[in-house]
Amino acid sequence: MSSHRGQNARDDWQTPPEVLDLVRKVGPIGLDPCTVASNPVKAEYHFTKETDGLWPNWRSSMHIGAIAFVNPPYNKTWYDKIELEMLRETPMIALLMAKPGAKWFQSLAVMSHAVCFWSGRMTFGGAPDPAPFDSALLYHGPHPGRFRAAFAGKGWLV
Repeated sequence: MSSHRGQNARDDWQTPPEVLDLVRKVGPIGLDPCTVASNPVKAEYHFTKETDGLWPNWRSSMHIGAIAFVNPPYNKTWYDKIELEMLRETPMIALLMAKPGAKWFQSLAVMSHAVCFWSGRMTFGGAPDPAPFDSALLYHGPHPGRFRAAFAGKGWLV
C-alpha cells in the first residue's frame, strides 16, 4: 500500500505482482507492516491501517531468515519508521518513490545494502495508469547479492 497522489488521491494502490515475485526470490516475506486485510502480499504476518504497523518492532514480528516488505504510504512518519527498523537491522525491502534529491531518500539509501531504481513507471494494482513518479526498491539485509540477482535487468542497481 502506498500514497500515490495524482492517481485519484488514494493511498492503497497495491504492489505489482511482478515486483512481489522478485521480492520472494530474495527471501520469504515474513512481514508486511502496511497492507489491507486481504494481505495481497501474502506475508506470514501483516499489519493494516487498523492494526498500525508503525508501533511494533518489525524484526521481532517475523522468523529468522524472513524479510519485511514495505510499500508504505509516502510520508515522513513511514520513512522515519523504515529508518528505525534499518537501525534495528531488520532485513527488508522497501518500495518507495525514487527521490534521490530528498534528504529522507538519501538517508535511507545510504543505510541500504542495495538499491534498484526501477526502469519505467510502475503500474500499481488497482491503478488505471502508471504512477506519475519513478520508483526505487531499497534492500537492507544480509544478502544483497540475492537482491541484485533478483532485480538484475529491472533497473539501475547500486
